[in-house]
Amino acid sequence: LPQTPAAAPPLEPAPQPLPETMEGFATRYRENCLKQQHPFLKGEPLRMLCACSSSKLEETMTVDEVKTMMEDTPEGQQQRNRMAIYVYGPCMEHPMRAMLLNNCANNKQVLAQHKYASELCTCMADDIAAYIGANGQKELEKRLTENPTDPDPLGGFMSNDAFQAMTQKSFLACVEKHAVTP
Repeated sequence: LPQTPAAAPPLEPAPQPLPETMEGFATRYRENCLKQQHPFLKGEPLRMLCACSSSKLEETMTVDEVKTMMEDTPEGQQQRNRMAIYVYGPCMEHPMRAMLLNNCANNKQVLAQHKYASELCTCMADDIAAYIGANGQKELEKRLTENPTDPDPLGGFMSNDAFQAMTQKSFLACVEKHAVTP
């Protein structure tokens, strides 16, 4: 008599991937951040931004909030704004300093008119970066409260008249400071 084949053992369910953790997500975020090519943000300022923002991301947001952030919905916009305020906001001092220093040091008018251009640019960049370190998060929150869908709230803040006046005032104070010291 032909034998009937034995029944195959029941299949085990395939192992499920472990749920995403914020620690793992933040680690990948930091690695990707460090690979970004920036026109002026390199070396230590880039490392500081990536380390700070990945740490704040892990502290501030959940995996579900990050996933929601990717959606084109009002809830997604709300999570993108939270990220701008609570993840990037506290981390903007060093990139702001690098950007201001780069802009000033490459300004032909500053270079032509000021003997101590490097010192002036460093003085002004340090001054404004300290302001951003102390107030950047509040400024982002204010701008996003006024316009929740602003795609570049930091850029809008930097281009407004009050910020430009503050930068000019800081630069002039630095000119005065370096005019009296050799």
